[in-house]
This record gives sequence, structure tokens and C-alpha cells, in this order.
Amino acid sequence: GVMCADVIARPFTTLPPRGHLGLIDSLTLQFGGLAGVTAIAFSQLGGRAAVIGGVGNDGFGAFLEQTLTSYG
Repeated sequence: GVMCADVIARPFTTLPPRGHLGLIDSLTLQFGGLAGVTAIAFSQLGGRAAVIGGVGNDGFGAFLEQTLTSYG
């Protein structure tokens, strides 16, 4: 199933002009992807869920594994 790490940048009110950068106050990671989010929600409701998928061998993959593990 699909699992991904969504990178959330806040706040911004407009996109910078092409070729320029803008500043933000914070970056956060959120767990995303239908299979993973559904498994976590089902677990929070008291069910037992399993997910089969692949994650990268990087910080994003570690974040996904840690998040799934924290929900059992």
C-alpha cells in the first residue's frame, strides 16, 4: 500500500517569484498515504491492522517505520 511522509511548510501566504526563495517558520513531517493512514485510524479505533509496503532507507523511511510502530 501507499505510505508517504508529507512535508508541511508553514506559514506562507504567497509563492515566491520564479527563481527566488521564501522563508517559512516551520517544517513538519506528517504520515500520509491511504494504506498507512487507514491502518493507523483503524488501530486508534481498537482494531488490529497490518500494512504491506516498501519504505526507503533514509530519514523519511525511518519516520514512517517509527510512526507505524508507535501505533502497534
